[in-house]
Amino acid sequence: IVSPATTTERLQSIQRMVAEQMGDKLPDFEANVLRAIPVQVGGLYPISDVWYIEPGLDVPDRLRVHIAQFAREIAEEAGVAEQVEPSDGGIGFACITPPAARAMPPFARAVLTLLHALCAARAAAGLDRARLADDLAPLLYGGGAYPRLSDAGLVKLFRLLRLARRLLDLEAGASAPGHGT
Repeated sequence: IVSPATTTERLQSIQRMVAEQMGDKLPDFEANVLRAIPVQVGGLYPISDVWYIEPGLDVPDRLRVHIAQFAREIAEEAGVAEQVEPSDGGIGFACITPPAARAMPPFARAVLTLLHALCAARAAAGLDRARLADDLAPLLYGGGAYPRLSDAGLVKLFRLLRLARRLLDLEAGASAPGHGT
């Protein structure tokens, strides 16, 4: 069953005002559910469409803020949110490797290594990127000795990837969101 994410009247009012000021139509969940992958994930920035990027979000600084928040929420699932810090450069976040990274639980280490690789940082001591190849499948779809990323975490990861791709496109000079690229 697909249903809209819970929201407040105040947030809906702000979204309507922004849409009106930008000359956009406010996305309608019921109308878009047949055209978009139907997802609803809460968090600081609720996700109802992984692919669509609102015009007001389609600028590097705003994209970085959202990307960093999604990275932090993903890391929170593994208990390593404090290892993710916002950044004004790159795709918007950096991973701080704890001194005892090798002693971290496998799930936490896999999540942090994945996020570390995504932010394009140089390899860090204690986070073995070669091991990520072994950890990635269990992390994404389960199996093995540790838990998988939750469905909500997986949607946040997809959204993070979509926004990071758009950010890199913008910084490379692409002006229109590449919905087919």
